[in-house]
Amino acid sequence: MRKFVSNEVVRMEKKTFLVVLISGLLGLSSTHGQVVITSADMFTEEGLYYKVHSNGDAKVPAVDIIGSEGGPNFWDFTAGPKNEIVRFDYLEPSASIFADEFPGATILERARVEGTGEMVGEIFFESVEGLGRKVYGFVQDTNDPTQLVLGLDGPLVFKVPQVDFPANIKFGDEWSNVITFDTNVDLGGGLGSLGQFRIIIKDDFIVDAYGFAELENIGFVDVLRVNTVTSQDVQIQQDDGTFVSFGATSYVRIYRWLAQGKGIVAELASDVSADLSGNASPPSKIFETGSKYFRMFETNKETSGGCSSADPVSDLRISWDTNNNRVFLRWTKVECASKYKVWSTNDLTDSDSWQLVEETNKDFSFDIVPEADEHRWYKIESILQ
Repeated sequence: MRKFVSNEVVRMEKKTFLVVLISGLLGLSSTHGQVVITSADMFTEEGLYYKVHSNGDAKVPAVDIIGSEGGPNFWDFTAGPKNEIVRFDYLEPSASIFADEFPGATILERARVEGTGEMVGEIFFESVEGLGRKVYGFVQDTNDPTQLVLGLDGPLVFKVPQVDFPANIKFGDEWSNVITFDTNVDLGGGLGSLGQFRIIIKDDFIVDAYGFAELENIGFVDVLRVNTVTSQDVQIQQDDGTFVSFGATSYVRIYRWLAQGKGIVAELASDVSADLSGNASPPSKIFETGSKYFRMFETNKETSGGCSSADPVSDLRISWDTNNNRVFLRWTKVECASKYKVWSTNDLTDSDSWQLVEETNKDFSFDIVPEADEHRWYKIESILQ
């Protein structure tokens, strides 16, 4: 567990009530050798790139690649199929012909097959401090007949942007996204439209393993394994404007290994699990064969990334809610912190007098208003765990 408290002091006086805000400094080592991945570890700047070996269209044996839950584990990504090389470039959104579809994006991730130039896909996102990678949508090039029929081969704009990788990721974390977009399926050839479809994709993430991995040409890196189950539901619009399910839910399980300073260094996806009866379930955690397998072997990203200690809160603010007789504390989340402890005291000379107001992963807290003429001090303790 790592903690950090800064030395910044802010003073506010209203009537006879004085509140002093302190954000301050402590430090402890992390536990169990687990790493914390932050936005600094990910690819969020123009000009960066990395290359991966890919299995192309071939299936790969998956059991030995997946490994075990928990940790520490070791994954060897130096060997495997080399059917294709896929290059990921990080560019200005204007580099894409679809840039106008994603006005909020500030970074474009483009994946192409090296040699042929075939585009694998584009992701439009924004890196938001304290929040993570905020994705506005993507463009994919697919040969899957089902995806083509549903119009899933062009720019797909999310109705609501989603954070796929938070600014701070540690072992045991869980989060979910729900992506919704509409598409009109045109049969072409003058046959008209098949109808208005709604695609609902849900991603459930859990960081279920940690350890270290070896990468070809790069060496050893500390990693977290993110286990994701993605479900896709297709709905069709009825005459009354409502949507009903069209076909069965499909599932895929994807493992991604995130490394300090190198972002996503490996990815393994299962086959899609679906059946016409609607009784499909997510692929098991240990699946036999993989449909996609990427392994990083080259990058120009040189920063080491990672968190050696918790970052301090540096902009602690206060307002006095007179209507409800309470103090409202606010601050900006920092990347190298997983949660915060809010403390208060009315006697700075007594180190044992600090009382815990709240432990939270949010960026605000409330406290009751002290008695008149009472001085109260607050401090925010950042914790990296």
